[in-house]
Amino acid sequence: MSIINDRTTIANACFAWLAANPHLSPHTRIAYQGEIDRLGQYAAARFGVVAVSELSPPHWEKYLRAMERSRKSVHTRRSEVLKASSLLQAMRISRQFLIWCARMGLLAWWPPKVKLPTLLQARAPRTAVRELPQALRFVLIADSLTGRSPPELRAVLAMNLAYWGALDVGDLAALRVQNVEQRGNMMLLAVSGREVHLPDHVRSLWHRYRTVREEELGARLAPQAALLASLEAQAALRPWSVWAMVKKWQEEQEIEPAFSPRLLRAAFVQSAQNHEAAGLAASVAHAGVVVARVAAAAGDIGAQIRRIQGEELRRLAA
Repeated sequence: MSIINDRTTIANACFAWLAANPHLSPHTRIAYQGEIDRLGQYAAARFGVVAVSELSPPHWEKYLRAMERSRKSVHTRRSEVLKASSLLQAMRISRQFLIWCARMGLLAWWPPKVKLPTLLQARAPRTAVRELPQALRFVLIADSLTGRSPPELRAVLAMNLAYWGALDVGDLAALRVQNVEQRGNMMLLAVSGREVHLPDHVRSLWHRYRTVREEELGARLAPQAALLASLEAQAALRPWSVWAMVKKWQEEQEIEPAFSPRLLRAAFVQSAQNHEAAGLAASVAHAGVVVARVAAAAGDIGAQIRRIQGEELRRLAA
């Protein structure tokens, strides 16, 4: 594109970045453009920086730190301090944009190598099982499948996978039918090079959801088919679609407060930390977390996870 050169403004680079990603939904485009507009406003007002090539790591770091306070230096409908989840999302959007700029030769530095502010790193969600709404805890145990519509089955399956599999929305969107393995009465998922063990009721949920989809399709699901798919086109869901699907279901069920798949994952990991060293080692391996000092104590991860899941089921039912 002719606008891409060493004098390309942040605003024009944003237009080119969005044009290079035609798959984004209108809502996502608005959110992305709004965040990069705020980055551009901040850079211009505070440092006199207009061109992308003039933006430096310290400029970006100061912008990220400024987001932890009231954002009076930029034009935004939300000048108050951002919530932790919104703060992390805003950081990810600007990071994706700057990575694209670096790949286009507009930056001489690589954004992933920039050390992020400590507060941003420390704001990962922490929630306990007892903080989950009762109605949500109910569907994470062994809720009856009777009368559930295909959208409900899909949402409930996604929430169970997020919790019991300690999976984030990216993992959920990437799952394929061939990732599922039946080993005796146990359902396992192959996720990012690790085995994820799931409770019996999740296996039942998957079988029911698969049956409904195959009846709609009039054929068996192919191994490469998306595990969580759009109900009409059978196409794989994007990560933001998984989050929106779960949010919509919780709103329909009037579950307050609403919990994202990411918070469900955090709830499992947080709860699993209450177990002894071997249980902790098993849970972090299950969640794909590498913790060298406890990894050796994991032993039979499958057996440990089954035992932990039994204790978690009792906690959820309490």
